[in-house]
Amino acid sequence: MKFTHITDEEREEIVLYAPKGHPLADRICELLDEEATVIGQRSTSVFRLSARDIDAFTVRGGTVYAVKADGEYALRERLYRLEERFPDFIRINQSTLVRRGAIKRFDTSFGGALRVTLSSGFSDYISRRQITAVKKGLGLK
Repeated sequence: MKFTHITDEEREEIVLYAPKGHPLADRICELLDEEATVIGQRSTSVFRLSARDIDAFTVRGGTVYAVKADGEYALRERLYRLEERFPDFIRINQSTLVRRGAIKRFDTSFGGALRVTLSSGFSDYISRRQITAVKKGLGLK
């Protein structure tokens, strides 16, 4: 088994090389999966949501919601904390984070505003202030 830990200013990466089915590697993957979850609520039920299934985090009416293909889930976390915890999400405006892998397309509107549409159908506008950060986060700049 080989283990490498890479840290730079923009991201932290852990690379693990192990044979398939190695018990220690499997346990590490389980721990990382537990770390990448949030607790969401829909009606009277509470769910553990995996970050890889969430397309966006958005704020409406003072409540943070996780947007998935099957609907929205209310969270009890702050948006800035979610941005710190999940580096795969990019801030597109003051109230929305989107997952890089969920971006389906970008559209421009009449006023020159840029709108992002996700695979779940959710869409929102990218603020002018965040366009450079979005391009950088997607590797376009």
